[in-house]
Amino acid sequence: MHETDLSRSALITLGDGTPLAARPGRHMFIILDGAIRFDFLDQQEVASIGAYADVPAGVAFQMVPIGVSPPDLVSFEVPKIAFDNLSTGPFGPESASASAVVRNRDALMATTPTWDDPSDRGWTLAKSDQLRVNLVEMFTELKNHAHPDADHSLILLSGAARVVTPTEERRLDVGTFVSIPAGVPHKYYIDGHQPALFVSFDAPAYDPAQTRYLE
Repeated sequence: MHETDLSRSALITLGDGTPLAARPGRHMFIILDGAIRFDFLDQQEVASIGAYADVPAGVAFQMVPIGVSPPDLVSFEVPKIAFDNLSTGPFGPESASASAVVRNRDALMATTPTWDDPSDRGWTLAKSDQLRVNLVEMFTELKNHAHPDADHSLILLSGAARVVTPTEERRLDVGTFVSIPAGVPHKYYIDGHQPALFVSFDAPAYDPAQTRYLE
């Protein structure tokens, strides 16, 4: 879906599942539909629609689809993973899941938000100098602004919204992915009466202090 020198995001339909392997880079996932079981060396976690999974480099895991229909998910890698360089064992204790995170949407949204404004509230899922991943619930609109230092991508999980740039306006339905290049002004607003829930991710992470608000 989107690729830079530092990162890659992709849409995956999980058919037969993945082999047990450890990746040489951090691997994050958002479940768009269906359910997936994450098998680690020492535990199992079931992730449903809207769930977020964050697996550090070196942690061994496999993904097993649950149900009849193959689930869809978004994969986010920072840095990009060389999939011809996966470790399939034998695994030592450092490959266990102690530092992996699998959080379902309802449980995550029951926690205290990282920010809570009249227009939106959000939960920071991952943050470092290289990346940021947020779950955002938008109630009205996010005013016209631009990030001069990074691309900004998002995927809609529920509700409907519109994104406006200087050259176009597009409706975002559930499952729609959009990426705004660095420096391009853009605004979002809900389309309808229900909040819009989306996951945003950027790599490198933009500096909020450099964000330019244009209205």
